[in-house]
Amino acid sequence: MGKKKYEYPENLWDAVVQRSKELKGNRIQKLSPDQEAGLEFALSCFPEEYGTVIRLRYKESLSEKKIAENQLNYTLEMKFRNKTTETISAKEINMSYVPDGQVEALLKKQDSFTWFKNYLFNHKGNKKTIQTKTSYDENKLKTVLYGKNQLKDENQTAPTDARMKYENGTFTVEKEKAGNSLNKETVYEAVNKAVGLQKTSLNVAKVKDAYKVPGKTTETVKAEAETLKKYLKTSITYELPNNLSEVLNSEKMLTWLVKNEDGTYSYNEEIWNKRMKSFVYTLAAKANTVGKTHTFNATGLGVRTVDGGTYGYKMNQTEEITKIKEDLNAGKAVKRAPAYSAKEQSTENYGLGGNYVEVDLSRQHLWIYKNGQCVLQSDCVSGKMTKDRYTPAGTYYIYSKERNRVLRGTKDPATGKYPYESPVSYWMPFNRGIGFHDANWRSSFGGNLYVSSGSHGCVNLPVSFAGTMYNTITTGMPVVVYYSQG
Repeated sequence: MGKKKYEYPENLWDAVVQRSKELKGNRIQKLSPDQEAGLEFALSCFPEEYGTVIRLRYKESLSEKKIAENQLNYTLEMKFRNKTTETISAKEINMSYVPDGQVEALLKKQDSFTWFKNYLFNHKGNKKTIQTKTSYDENKLKTVLYGKNQLKDENQTAPTDARMKYENGTFTVEKEKAGNSLNKETVYEAVNKAVGLQKTSLNVAKVKDAYKVPGKTTETVKAEAETLKKYLKTSITYELPNNLSEVLNSEKMLTWLVKNEDGTYSYNEEIWNKRMKSFVYTLAAKANTVGKTHTFNATGLGVRTVDGGTYGYKMNQTEEITKIKEDLNAGKAVKRAPAYSAKEQSTENYGLGGNYVEVDLSRQHLWIYKNGQCVLQSDCVSGKMTKDRYTPAGTYYIYSKERNRVLRGTKDPATGKYPYESPVSYWMPFNRGIGFHDANWRSSFGGNLYVSSGSHGCVNLPVSFAGTMYNTITTGMPVVVYYSQG
């Protein structure tokens, strides 16, 4: 007798085929132990290659279904500084399991005939683990996260810097406060990473930079208070022109600090320097006399005033700030003048002293004073009385002396030519391109010549007088230019 051929049961085969078609479908159900044993017995009747494939497909479908079901139950618990917790569930962020072949690879390593004894998950000592791949809506995660109570703006308490109290001439320090204000983007990045790794808990308090921190600690403010204590011991009494004075003391320096609503103070270097600069600017407005009204004794006329010009005191504000910082570091009381880039020659005779040049453009005459005495005088011709040629009034100073210059007007860009070129032997400028010089082309000076035939702004002088003047005056000598009439 030949070997009996085994007839496959038609109904069981149909069932197995149907099962294989459902591979990863939601209709896959886990068999009971008896059903699994029965299926194993039935599959043993099939050629081994058929039985192995059917077993693998069933296990894969069943395992992935279980993973998908477990994924729906995923929850991340977040712990915060104040011992409160918040949770985010898979449902809130549309999380789902993404099959990627890891289940099949792991199942292939199992015994195909004893698979039902070794479950893929949490089976006694045979626990198998894989890193499941998931999909979730990151934008929704951010929205859900920011909607949790701990991250709502109204529940955020900002940290407070350590601060200073000023009482009885000394500083005391109030300790900083941590608060519970979160850097939301930092928290989101940490939560997103935790969800991606399928972590079930996250201690937000331990996430770097999750919480906003005070800008200044007690130690920092204590050091600032010690420095400020020395600063406030400083007193600077400024000696200003016209017998004026100004004092920088602790009362004013306190206004350079930031005063908080609770009456405490905070030191902000940027604000401190800005307010120091503002103080110096205000001081300069009091100290500067350049361009302001100057009083003088007009020859034969008595006390007069004239506005404008370049002569006078002018503070060097940058240098003065440097000097203030030096004084503050010394922590002493000082009395001094501000730092000047320009000064008046004297405190006498309204700042003119005894050596100066006086020009009355109405009388077309000038006087040179040395040691309070008139040593030279002469008629002159000033600028023609038109808008572009008249000689401006004001208080100036001689800023250079030059021999043998060619004075030129502004070059015409169209022709490349100068409107005039005048060689002179003696050149003594006092107001940019305006100055004293000889005019050998003139035969007469004084009177009303300037009204219709005056210069281009300079003060024209006889040649002989210009030479004597050149040898008499000095660079820096004040020049008072005025109209006594009109």
